Amino acid sequence: MMVALDRKDEFPHDVSGSPGWSESVYFDFYDPSIRVGGFTRIDRFGDSSASRTTTCCFLPDGRVAYASQLSPGTDRATFDSAGVEIDVVRPLEEIGLAFRGAVVIPDEPRDCSSWSSPDRVAPVPAEVDMNFHGAAPVYVGRRHGRLQGEVNGARNGSYHQFVTVVGQMRVDNELWLVEGHGLRSHTWGSTGRPPLYERRMTASAGPTFGFALWWESDGLGTDDLDGFLWDGTSLHSVGGCEINSTWAGTAAYPDCFEVEVSSGEMQLRGQGRMGSLMVLHTDEGPAELRTAQGLARWTFEDGRIGYGVARYSDTLVDGLPAGMGR
Repeated sequence: MMVALDRKDEFPHDVSGSPGWSESVYFDFYDPSIRVGGFTRIDRFGDSSASRTTTCCFLPDGRVAYASQLSPGTDRATFDSAGVEIDVVRPLEEIGLAFRGAVVIPDEPRDCSSWSSPDRVAPVPAEVDMNFHGAAPVYVGRRHGRLQGEVNGARNGSYHQFVTVVGQMRVDNELWLVEGHGLRSHTWGSTGRPPLYERRMTASAGPTFGFALWWESDGLGTDDLDGFLWDGTSLHSVGGCEINSTWAGTAAYPDCFEVEVSSGEMQLRGQGRMGSLMVLHTDEGPAELRTAQGLARWTFEDGRIGYGVARYSDTLVDGLPAGMGR
């Protein structure tokens, strides 16, 4: 049984008593004319009021400005947290995002484990003010409406939207006026056991073309695939996908990737290459999880050039990513 998307789904959900529950909102953008982009993600955890807020700014010279904060107590009535404020201007159509806080710009963004240590990297002030306006209808993910056990009848929810983005970003004493495109997402529910690895990719090439892709695997043959293609007129749900990645250095960071996506008779082929890249390591129980997320430049089969954010999350096995085959 599927559940229709409601305008109130733009706001935090009541999850009292639901085990393993989490909720997140995500926004990314890029302006190719000035080579500036970024993303913000807010994760809420279960019945507690704890949240993790991550803001990343990709600067035109290749540097990465970054802030991440775990907040033990936040207002559950809003997503506002750690300097980020979310304004639902028009539900399912227009969202405002503002960030005020300190960021760090490390010399080596692939080693982010101690970015928050002032004796390693001195923080600088940053401000982000963006308006995300739907350039395509909302895409309702396949997980939306799935019943998750009998506790309070809790259901998963998932929706995503290709957007135009207008605003400004300031890091230290530099200011950029942004007019670009991107993606926004909102997911909630109980996902159970975390995947062994996941791939999340977005790209746009102007207002009439964009795609988003999510692929999770348990490494045992069970994959969860979702995503959409936007052709300027209609959304097409992704039905099949192949990802072939190449890796750089002894630590095996994602470098280049070839992607083939199909939706019915429609196919998309493209090659992406990581530009600015940030890497985080976290402990997931007995395993170490590495998330490499960066700005990607895409070249598609028809010659179009696109930009977006690519995210590779992998459990490390003997120091290497578990999903190196993809």
